[in-house]
Amino acid sequence: MEQVHRILIVEDNELQRSELMDHLQKLHPSLVIQSATNLQEAEIILQDSILDNAFLHLFLLDIHLSSNEKRHEGFQFAELIRSHTVYQMTPLIFLTSNKQQIEFALNNFHCYNYIKKPYDCGEIAKQVQHLLLSHIIRQETLFIRDTRRIAHRINLESILFLESNGHTLKIVCPDSTIITRDYTLTTVEERLGDAYFRCHRKYIVNTRLIENYDSLCSNVQIRNHAIPVGRVYKDKLLESIQLT
Repeated sequence: MEQVHRILIVEDNELQRSELMDHLQKLHPSLVIQSATNLQEAEIILQDSILDNAFLHLFLLDIHLSSNEKRHEGFQFAELIRSHTVYQMTPLIFLTSNKQQIEFALNNFHCYNYIKKPYDCGEIAKQVQHLLLSHIIRQETLFIRDTRRIAHRINLESILFLESNGHTLKIVCPDSTIITRDYTLTTVEERLGDAYFRCHRKYIVNTRLIENYDSLCSNVQIRNHAIPVGRVYKDKLLESIQLT
């Protein structure tokens, strides 16, 4: 499953915003690019990304979103971004014409980089290209609230298997087990990569961590867990993990 990277551009200048979006989209057609012209629009997009579990992987933020140079709405939005656990490490690139603001942005928001205005779209494209190639931005985490409404940020590669049990979903990792009512096996499956395989109507396994297949009991072994393999899933699973 090809990873989808989502970028949010917050820029009040319509011409610059449009040119930047077009330039990035031509270079990277698979990018999902959203935009906002003001703080309110940006806040709605941010909140929706969390509610929909469709997280943004990079923010390009103009520091000034109005004609009033004393208002730093971009900094306000950056503070809001960092207040969410899931976005504490997401790269920020600030767009600014004020050199004095750069040090403040670097120290307070741990931004990845900054670009001085007037900026060149090609320069920003280089920054985005570097992030993509270096895998600094990638779809690698899942944000889950458990049955006690505690938020968890889960590294996808660390998941051993997932189990559907009635109205709850169990996500088993090496050091923890998280149970949630907010997601189904099917909705989470859409976020997982090719290493994950539905081996049973109630189970999805991380095929990279399968240690062996027990043909007598019809299950796979991952760490100390024996996960059942459904009859209709068996052949494709064995083919994917090259076991007989």
